[in-house]
Amino acid sequence: MKPHRIPSHASENPRLADGIYAAMIERVIEDTYGDDQPLVQVVFWLPDEEVHLVTNFYFPTGNSWKVQRRFWVLCQIVGLEPSDLVYEPDLFEGRRLRLMTCRVDPMESNVAWWYSDVNRFLPP
Repeated sequence: MKPHRIPSHASENPRLADGIYAAMIERVIEDTYGDDQPLVQVVFWLPDEEVHLVTNFYFPTGNSWKVQRRFWVLCQIVGLEPSDLVYEPDLFEGRRLRLMTCRVDPMESNVAWWYSDVNRFLPP
């Protein structure tokens, strides 16, 4: 059996047709970007497609209400609170949901190719 590659960034995600996919959270990674700004990366396993997909939540200082809302929606879908990320991040692992994916074109990103990313989080 071929091992499944986990993308290190959303721009390395496999190219999927825009649509809705069953998913399970495999892991949540806290990190930083830029000038020590918070970053949360969520790694999903899509069992029907047998691929991993990642999405990033960038929390820029002073201007992150859209990202906070997006993260809050993810938490609500899987029955957790945003504070669980800080106090019990392992609770996210194994949670099931559906993902609506979308194509991200090069003109919308800073990479030279298109890739798939999460557009919306949906209940299982």
